[in-house]
Amino acid sequence: MKYVLKKIILWITVFLQLIVPFCTYVFVRRGTPVRKIRFLQHKTSCVVLGNGPSLKNDIESILDNIDKHDFFAVNQFSESEYFVKIKPNKYILLDPYFWDADAAEARKIKRQKAFDCLNKADWVIQLFIPDYADYSSISKSITNKNIQLVRYRISPIELETSHITAKILEKTRIFGPSAFNVLVYAIYFSIMAKYKEIYIYGADMSFHTQICVDQETNALYMVYEHFYGKTEKVPCVKNSQLTKFFTMHEYIKMTASIFYAHEVLNLLAEQLNVKIYNKSSFSLIDAYAR
Repeated sequence: MKYVLKKIILWITVFLQLIVPFCTYVFVRRGTPVRKIRFLQHKTSCVVLGNGPSLKNDIESILDNIDKHDFFAVNQFSESEYFVKIKPNKYILLDPYFWDADAAEARKIKRQKAFDCLNKADWVIQLFIPDYADYSSISKSITNKNIQLVRYRISPIELETSHITAKILEKTRIFGPSAFNVLVYAIYFSIMAKYKEIYIYGADMSFHTQICVDQETNALYMVYEHFYGKTEKVPCVKNSQLTKFFTMHEYIKMTASIFYAHEVLNLLAEQLNVKIYNKSSFSLIDAYAR
């Protein structure tokens, strides 16, 4: 009797947690539903490229197998010399500074570099942006006819358990994992594209180990390192104007949500008979087979 009661309470809780994201999806969200996206797909396997520093160690082995896979890149990867060598056919932008008109000048310069490189691509790329992005701004910046803009429609959720969340994602296709990290959604769309195998590189996910707190102002800073560019100390901020700092509690909570999302994605992949392998030479993500 207690078991049945717990189950009833659990599913009532899940139902209540889904009301707001469901209403958001129906009445607020715009764009193409995930189930209607026609994914650009040439191979049966996909390599998802995060921008973590470990990619420096792994890039040559990736290049050795370049003809065996499709490739999915994220954010500023287009600035890398490997962009034109690998020629990813899928790409995703998730950070608001890519379309925010009020972004700090440094962020505007950063995004323009990415756009300039994307506009030089001489192969077809499916570029995913969330429905809340400024489509008009992106479409004006991306002038390359080889790039197909996909404005996807989805409501992120984080339910009571990862198993329940994964099951809801599979059955509905209107909800998605938490949207704090671009790599999460690159993996999610690779699963939805129904690749048989997904290989992940550059998924260090070690940002939280490099946080420091200013001992006078309490402001959070992070030693920011990607496989491209230089290592730099940057503020941990919530907005593209670079004015609102995370608190330590907020940052750790967000980090936990990202790790939770990876657990959900692995379960979702198992449900859809997709194999995911984390091939990063260094990674703190423990959700996928190595």
